[in-house]
Amino acid sequence: MKGILVIIMFVGALVSIQFFALPMVTDIRAQWADIADMKKIIQTAEDTKDDRAKYLGRLSEVRQDDIRRLGLLVPSKVASEDLYVFLNNIIKDAGLDAKTISIADVGAKQSDKQTNKELPFDISISGRYSDIRELLTTMEDNLRLMDVDTLKITSADASGGQSSSYALVLQGKFYYAGN
Repeated sequence: MKGILVIIMFVGALVSIQFFALPMVTDIRAQWADIADMKKIIQTAEDTKDDRAKYLGRLSEVRQDDIRRLGLLVPSKVASEDLYVFLNNIIKDAGLDAKTISIADVGAKQSDKQTNKELPFDISISGRYSDIRELLTTMEDNLRLMDVDTLKITSADASGGQSSSYALVLQGKFYYAGN
């Protein structure tokens, strides 16, 4: 009788282990895996936070060279004389003859509260087609921000024959930062 009682208790212990202990061990292992996954997520978030801080630090650093380039791209004030010299120099560098270069006087148009941030210009040029193309390439590649609104190329030969000289009329606007 004692032997049967021991066997019943042994079987009861095995059944208890099977139904209670093993599921708890499985749950504990699953929780350990979840904790490991959470640690990985936290580490990834901290790495991302560090990378973001480094990136923002680099973005907030503005080098003097960049400030100088921004000043060339969009000056803070109107400088019609500087723009005239700039246009005249790139025209001469392209080997062209400037008939007229006019830059609008925007000072008279400005009110106290509103600043016009565009500076219109007109250019009339004559020269060879290759020189005109070189001028247009120079204007496109330069650092100064401008838009060309009108571009008109005509033959300089009045008889309508084939000519090696062309006339260019260019209208556009320069930009500046204003106040």
